[in-house]
Amino acid sequence: GKSYGKWGSFIDDIDHFDPQFFNILPKEAHYIDPQERLFLEVVWETLEDAGYTPEQLQQFGPFGNVGVFVGLMYSHYHLYETNIHHLEASSYASMANRVSYFLNLHGPSLALDTMCSSSLSAIHLAYQSILSGECQ
Repeated sequence: GKSYGKWGSFIDDIDHFDPQFFNILPKEAHYIDPQERLFLEVVWETLEDAGYTPEQLQQFGPFGNVGVFVGLMYSHYHLYETNIHHLEASSYASMANRVSYFLNLHGPSLALDTMCSSSLSAIHLAYQSILSGECQ
């Protein structure tokens, strides 16, 4: 019942996530990777800090032409659960899509895993999407 690791990364206060704020059932939230929960919170904080409301994002076109690009690496969080229903909630692709769904955004919604260059590649794709007019 124990594992040994020389290093570790730990997310503080992950039990303080408010799933109902993000229109997620508490039962479903239990199966969502803590990194995804934290990402939702950070996106919301970022919008608040920038002075945007979700409604203001809709001004970028008739369908909220705002893209969500996430650079990440696959997590093995779902392996800690024994319930089969966790598989749907723990897909890393859902990180970008949950944000798009929650904010009603209709631009590109991509999660990218290239291992060591995921964030840089996501920024590059976001920039290309803006240049091509796919999103604002």
